[in-house]
Amino acid sequence: MKSAMSFLKQTILLLLLSGSVVLTAQTGEPLLAQLAEEEKDAVNALVMYPEDTRLAILESSKYPEALIKMQRIQEQTSESFKELLSDYAQSTQEMIWDLTRYPGLVERLAREGNGSRSNIQAILKDYPETVHDNALSAGIQYLPLLEEIERLQVSADKAFNS
Repeated sequence: MKSAMSFLKQTILLLLLSGSVVLTAQTGEPLLAQLAEEEKDAVNALVMYPEDTRLAILESSKYPEALIKMQRIQEQTSESFKELLSDYAQSTQEMIWDLTRYPGLVERLAREGNGSRSNIQAILKDYPETVHDNALSAGIQYLPLLEEIERLQVSADKAFNS
C-alpha cells in the first residue's frame, strides 16, 4: 500500500510538472487540446486506473505546492539514500534495494530484528520466501545501515507531514 501510494504520488507529480510549462502560457480549449496531444500516453495511463484513483489524482492537482514539496522531499531522500549505500559493494546495494521493495520490511528489521536470527525469522513470516535470504543476511550483517535507512524514512515522513 505504501509503495502504491508512493507510485501514485510520483505519477501525479510527473504528470503535473510535465504539463506545467504549457499550462502557464495558455488557457481554455486550445490548452486542453494541446495537453491531450502532448500527454496522450499519460492520459491513456490514467484512464486505466480505477475511478477513485483518478479522483485522488484530480484532487491532488489542486495543490501544486504540496506536489512540489513532495518532489523536493523525494529528491532529497533519494540522494541521501544513494549516499548511504555508496560505500558498499554493488551486491550489497542491490540486496538493500531489493528489501526496500517490501513495505515495512526495512523498518521492522531495524526496529525489531536487533541483528538476531530468531527475531528476523519471526519478522519474515509476514513476507514472501523470495526475500528471506537477503533480509536475513542484511538484518544480521548490515543492521546499522538498515537503522540509518529507517531514520531517513522517518525524517522524510516528518518533513512531508509538517
